[in-house]
Amino acid sequence: MRIILALGLVVAGLLGGGAVAVASPAGEVAAKSWFYRVTTWHDANVRSCAATSCGVDAEFPLMAAGKTNTASCWVHGEEITDFGITNDRWVKLERGDGVNKYVSAVYLVGNEYGDIPADAVCA
Repeated sequence: MRIILALGLVVAGLLGGGAVAVASPAGEVAAKSWFYRVTTWHDANVRSCAATSCGVDAEFPLMAAGKTNTASCWVHGEEITDFGITNDRWVKLERGDGVNKYVSAVYLVGNEYGDIPADAVCA
């Protein structure tokens, strides 16, 4: 029953946007287990860390303008200035492969956190 409920929450969240609760195995206490949807307003490189000195991801090098992806949290990183916007927040994307992928929040729709909550700081 818990699995069905968890799957229902995930599907509802993906269809409706916003935060999605993710179930953890029974008896295991998970850290913040919410995922968010972020959308780019301009093409943005996807990097292996929160700085332009980090390599562009080989599998997922670019988040094209208008593309929506799943994110889990944000971190302070290299300060970026582009299009008159300056920000040091980078959003961690969740692609399901366990590899860290970050995009500068400068290129994300919404507030300085890419419209994910200010308290969704990566551990």
